[in-house]
Amino acid sequence: MITDFHTHAFADAIAARAIEKLAAASGQTPYYDGTVSGLRGKMKASGVDLSVVAPVATKPTQCRTINAWAAENSGDGLVFLASLHPDCENCKEIIASAAADGLKGVKLHPDYQGFYPDEERMKPIYDEIFSRGMFLLFHSGEDIGLPPPVHLTPDRAVKVVKAFPGAKIVFAHLGGFRLYKEFVAAFKEAFPEGVPDGVYIDTSMGANYYDAADFAAALSLMGPSHILFGTDGPWGDAAHELAVLKERVFAAGADETVYKKITGENALALIGDRIK
Repeated sequence: MITDFHTHAFADAIAARAIEKLAAASGQTPYYDGTVSGLRGKMKASGVDLSVVAPVATKPTQCRTINAWAAENSGDGLVFLASLHPDCENCKEIIASAAADGLKGVKLHPDYQGFYPDEERMKPIYDEIFSRGMFLLFHSGEDIGLPPPVHLTPDRAVKVVKAFPGAKIVFAHLGGFRLYKEFVAAFKEAFPEGVPDGVYIDTSMGANYYDAADFAAALSLMGPSHILFGTDGPWGDAAHELAVLKERVFAAGADETVYKKITGENALALIGDRIK
């Protein structure tokens, strides 16, 4: 089963406006229209069986509406994450409600949401997420559509992992968009015995940005069981990303078994018992 662990979709009423704004800011061309139906069509065309959809609330007032929409659209090959904004007054209640509605994890985007992941105020939020059996997906590294500062740098990622041993945390974009080497160096230094079992990275925004050497270094650091295929759709084309990933897996001296882990088996191990 091919699983794309990092995709985006919007409600039909706002999808066109949202995609137009994001495309203008990033200079990227989308590969589908940003709707749920557009994502499903792209999955079918690319041979993707399951997609994890990661909404982002850019305002605290958006969380409940987004999460209700996410719960409504979950299932039939789509695994939705909850959206949470750290400035919400009732974060714990929102997390509890999202978990009760069957959402599988939480997506946080430190740049869009204006926080640093190792801030003291984030700890109770993380505690609530992990206590509910949910995993956490972070945007990591630079954001192609936003100016500095970078809010989630590799050193801050290390601090979060150390503060929450055993938690399931995914750092998107090979650990940090355009900070690939820094991520590997920081985690090697922080965890000389090996990266903790609960830590994952995904390959989103990959084919056109990181090279074979960056992927090989990430594979050596994480091992084959802690990398998740992702496209950041609609900003990555799944068919192209899969083809490039396969090339990089073999160039790193790995084989089809590793490719299958990254493109599906690892994701199912992380979320499989919670798929609708």
